[in-house]
Amino acid sequence: GSAASETIHASGEYVMGENETMTDAKLLARKNAERNAAEQGGVYVESMTEVKAAQVTKDKITAIAAALMKVQGEPKYTTTMLSEGNIRIRADIVAVVDTSNLAGLLKNREKIDDYERLLAAYQDSQTQIKKLKDQLVKSTQPKEKSVISQAIRTDIKQHLEAIQWYEKGLAIAKKDYTTQIDCYTKAIELDPKYAVAYNNRGNAYARQGKYDQAISDYTCAIELNPKLMQAYNNRGNIYSDQRKYKQALEDHTHAIELNPKNADAYYNRGTTYADQKAYDQAVVDYTRAIELNPKFVKAYYNRGNSYRNQRMYKQAITDYTRAIELNPKYAQAYNNRGRVYNEQGKYEQAIADYTHAIELNPSYGYAYINRGISYAKQNR
Repeated sequence: GSAASETIHASGEYVMGENETMTDAKLLARKNAERNAAEQGGVYVESMTEVKAAQVTKDKITAIAAALMKVQGEPKYTTTMLSEGNIRIRADIVAVVDTSNLAGLLKNREKIDDYERLLAAYQDSQTQIKKLKDQLVKSTQPKEKSVISQAIRTDIKQHLEAIQWYEKGLAIAKKDYTTQIDCYTKAIELDPKYAVAYNNRGNAYARQGKYDQAISDYTCAIELNPKLMQAYNNRGNIYSDQRKYKQALEDHTHAIELNPKNADAYYNRGTTYADQKAYDQAVVDYTRAIELNPKFVKAYYNRGNSYRNQRMYKQAITDYTRAIELNPKYAQAYNNRGRVYNEQGKYEQAIADYTHAIELNPSYGYAYINRGISYAKQNR
């Protein structure tokens, strides 16, 4: 393929028992092929410099490949009769991994987690089926046998359909929140215990500004899966926006306890502290976020703001400068560094920074006002 994409040929198999439908068996064979393709794609993705720099786990690399991958056309299915009435289904697929949007995806950590969970969900459902099939073989009671067969036929079928709706929700264009909500709602109707579907529907509601529905969905997700860190993180962010700081801090702290290596959780708690003007605590959390993710641009920027608010100008300038090095188009970082220079009486440097901010964002009102102030002070 070209520099930005790689074509992959992969196959997957699934052995279908007597209580399963051909539709489900084909789906699982296809999903195994897609997983194999994502693992091959992972080798290609891993060779990219951005991914090397991000230092991510093997499962995350496979998830990144899955998120960037599109299956071309329909799979080719072949069936083989085995003994005891089992049938082996094989799916052959062609997939393209397109890395032109890799940088954007690496910034969207929740989306990568979503695809990691999606791959796991299809794996788990097969583990479930295998468990039920083994029970069926061992069972001697006709009544018990029929209950197990029924579970394989209906529960698994519904659960697989739910995962497919969740997968559809992930693939919907970023801004089409209504369709995302429809997909996740269908997943929840089919599997009322689908915690991640609640979390993702909550995200779509939040982006529509429907905060009460979002909080209710995050709360359902947490009740169904008390270890779902993202749901605490997301609910905490909304509480923070609503200035319910006590609840926000509880949620962010809970997220940190569930995953002490998650930079976002520290960043979010830091922001909640900063909103309450508790700048010392904010700096501690932003620093931890930066230790965990040394390229966390917004953490440098916001730590700079906390230092500036404490009149620790030297540290503030260092942080704004680092944010600008990591993202040379960061107009706000130039503007705020300009404010520090202005407060230090370094009007030349302040004006240069404001001018840079305006060049990056010509409709940046504050930068014009700030530059005007520095000009007036310089000529005084």
